[in-house]
Amino acid sequence: MIEYHCFISGLPELFFDSFGGSFGLGTFLNEAQSVLEPAHFDWVNRLVMARGHKSVLLKLKDETVDDNPVLPYSFKWLEPDNEEFKLLPVYLQEFAEKFRKGKEGTTSHQWEMILTEGYYGFLTASGNGFLNSWANFDMDVKNYITSKKCRDDLPQKYVQVVVGNLFARRLLEFSSVHKEIQVEWPLAATIDKIMDNPNLLEREKALDRLSWDEIDRLNLFNYFTIEVILGYALKLLILERWKNILQPEMRVEVSSIAEEKVTGYFMKSPL
Repeated sequence: MIEYHCFISGLPELFFDSFGGSFGLGTFLNEAQSVLEPAHFDWVNRLVMARGHKSVLLKLKDETVDDNPVLPYSFKWLEPDNEEFKLLPVYLQEFAEKFRKGKEGTTSHQWEMILTEGYYGFLTASGNGFLNSWANFDMDVKNYITSKKCRDDLPQKYVQVVVGNLFARRLLEFSSVHKEIQVEWPLAATIDKIMDNPNLLEREKALDRLSWDEIDRLNLFNYFTIEVILGYALKLLILERWKNILQPEMRVEVSSIAEEKVTGYFMKSPL
C-alpha cells in the first residue's frame, strides 16, 4: 500500500471553526498533483467535480460561464463537436449526451437530479472504500432531509430523492418517521434535532459539522494513506464553502492551474 508520509505530515492542520488562512483548495491540488499517484489524484479530483455542476447545466443551456481553475476540466469541452469532449469525466459525457437528446417537460430540477445521481455513481465506481462510504453517507443525509421535508407528499418525494442505494429505496417506501427509518438509521435522531433549528445558517453549519465528524470517523485508523488526503480535500471543500458564505468578497484565484496542465493529466489518466 502506497503511503504519503511527507506530504500528509506537511499539510497544515484544519479546524472546522477556522475560515482564514492562505492554504486553500487550489494550493492543495497543485501540491497533491506533484506527489500523488495518477489514480489517487483522480480520486481527489472526483470529490472536487461537483463544484462545477451548476455551471455545467448553464453551459448546456448555452449560457456563458467562466472556467473554475480548481476543476479538472473546462466547460468549453461540453460544446458540441469539441475534440476534448472525451476528456470529460464519464458521468459528465453521459449527462451531456442525455441533455442534448432531451425530453419535453423535463425541468431544471429533474436535470439536476439526473446529474447528481450520475455523480454519486461515479464516486462509488472508483473502487475506493473511502469514496464509496462518503458517497453513501452524503446521499443518505441529503435524501433523509428531502424525505423529511416532503413528508406525505409522495409525488414530490419520488421526484426529489436520489435513487442510488438501499436506504434511498427505503425512504421511498416508508415515511421518514417510520420505525424502519428511525430505528435502523442511526443518524435520524441527530438530523431531526438539527432540522428543528429555525436558524438556517446554524442548521447548515451543524450539517457540515456532522460531515466533518464523519470524515474523521472514516479515517479513524488511517494515518498516511490516500484516504487521509481524500478526507483533507473534503474538509477544504467545506471550509471554502463557508468562506464564500461568510466572506463573499474573498475569491480564490488559482491561475497556476492552466488548462493545458489539466488536459495533459486526462490524456495520461482518462477517467
